Amino acid sequence: MEKNELSEKKSNTASNIGALAVVLMVLFYVFGVLHREPPDQYKKNVQEQLIVNTIEQYKIDKKSGSLMEICVQAGIVAGAYKSILDEENYKKWKAIERDDCSKVGVLPSRKVSD
Repeated sequence: MEKNELSEKKSNTASNIGALAVVLMVLFYVFGVLHREPPDQYKKNVQEQLIVNTIEQYKIDKKSGSLMEICVQAGIVAGAYKSILDEENYKKWKAIERDDCSKVGVLPSRKVSD
């Protein structure tokens, strides 16, 4: 492997880790720090918008992102569903994550039984 390719892969990995860190901080802020329990409908709308946004980010990565970015974003979508206790969609996105991550040789967390 050439030095430039290795450097580029390290750069992409660092970029992916940075993006994941930002998303996790936002999730922590939305679901952790602001734990003053907004009205149920407002909370539901925020959660739904978060899901919509993470899926849209996944679609963007599918069109023009690296395989690693696609893998990471699928995991983020799965995590967003898990955070709202939507087990059906969580399992669906874990399967998508496994499929996407297998394309880059990454094995995400163990398979969730159906």
